[in-house]
Parts: sequence; structure tokens; C-alpha cells
Amino acid sequence: AVFEVAGEVRIAGLHKGDVRVASSRSGVGVQRLSEATRASRAGVADEDVCAWWASASSIAVATRSCLLRTWRVESWQPLAVELGATTRAHEGPVRSIDVEATEALVATGSADRTARVFDARRKLACTHKFSHAGVVSCARLSSTLRLATACETYEVAVWDLRTKSRVAAIAHEARVADVCWASDECLLSASQDETIGVWRRGAARRVVVHERLEAVVALPGGRLATAGADGVVRTRSLAEEDAGGLAEPRRPDRLSPYVSLA
Repeated sequence: AVFEVAGEVRIAGLHKGDVRVASSRSGVGVQRLSEATRASRAGVADEDVCAWWASASSIAVATRSCLLRTWRVESWQPLAVELGATTRAHEGPVRSIDVEATEALVATGSADRTARVFDARRKLACTHKFSHAGVVSCARLSSTLRLATACETYEVAVWDLRTKSRVAAIAHEARVADVCWASDECLLSASQDETIGVWRRGAARRVVVHERLEAVVALPGGRLATAGADGVVRTRSLAEEDAGGLAEPRRPDRLSPYVSLA
């Protein structure tokens, strides 16, 4: 996760079961969630984190015992947090967490073959539960009350939180590594089958990109970036004239890590 705090860009990641936050200026791991939670005297035992989400104002984590916890960030220098709420989220390990833009809803995907949505305003009360045929490896919320999930049966599904029903699906032929919302009406999925799935305006299709993908992210200006299994990041233009055209990628850039979270 990348976000800005008081004009400084922070980069957060998961390292050895702990969420760590580094400054983009120094490139050194400067904050550890485990240390901040102990200092908060919230009475919460240390536990390894298996999934997480972070912003400038809050952090959400899932622990090895399937507990979902939210923390409100009171300050970043040093990192100080206050426990928001805790609930047992699943019956199996949590594989993914996402929080929608207003931070009112938290979505999770789990090895127990379900995706669930929790209301942060009601002490993480579970409001939705969607069953899948396999492990749910990815869950992403949109601002229009839709949930996108990726399942290890190679399928991406779009769920409407208002009707509690599935409204679309994209079938891949290999593991789906990542999904992201390019806009409220456009969903992208990156797969090991060398395709990008595009769902837009009710239509779904797959576009061949000739590389096994590990991640996809939407960029400003109708562009997207993909990370391949070869370690190369490429940018592409998302064409507007049809439901899923992708322009040829720009010259690839091999990116090297420049921030240590150790």
C-alpha cells in the first residue's frame, strides 16, 4: 500500500507476520504495527498477520486465528493506534482484505470458500456472505456497492451488495493473481493464463497479453500497469471504443525494490 501522510509518502507491506511502514524518503522500515499495538495497551495478544490493508487513517488486519481487527491511526511519528473493533471473520485463513473508500465496509476472502463484508460502523457486523467453489484469494470493493472476488477455481465474480446476488463472471484458464477496479463500471483481472479479464458495462471478455501475470493496478488517464512473472512491469492503455481493447504496452521497465521493510 502507498499513501501520503503530512506530505510524505509512506509504503506499507507485510514482513514476517507484521505490518511495517517505511518512509519513501529514507527507504528504511520505521514503523511496526506490533510495537504500536503493544503500546496502545489494548489488551490484544500479539499474533501473526496473514492479510492486511492500510491507509493514512486506519489499518485492517486478519490474524492466523481468523480474527479481523481494525485500528485507527492516531499519529505516525511515532505510529500510535487505537483498537477499533475485533470479530472472528472466517472458519479458515483469510487470504485478502479490502476497505471501500469511505472506510465503512470491509471485505475479506478466505480459504473457507467464502467472501464476506463487514460494517465497520457496527463493530464489524457481518452483512454479506458469498459462497464459492474454492478458496477466495482476492476481494475488492467498489464505491458503487459491488464486490469483485477471485477464486482458485480460476473464476472472477462480481457481486451486487444491494441485491446480494452475483451479476457477472469472468472465467480464466489458470490462477487469477489479482483483480482491481479501474472505475466504478470497469473491473480488471490478471491471470496466469496470460490474459487480462475486462468487465465493463455488463460485458466481459479476456484479452491475451502473452505473459503470465502476478498483479494489475489502474492508473490515471485510462491506463493500467501489470506485473509479470518475469519481474517486468508494463503499462497499457485501456481502450474506450469497445468492452476490453488494450493498446500495445509501453517499453517495459524492470523495477527494483528501493524500500526495505525488514
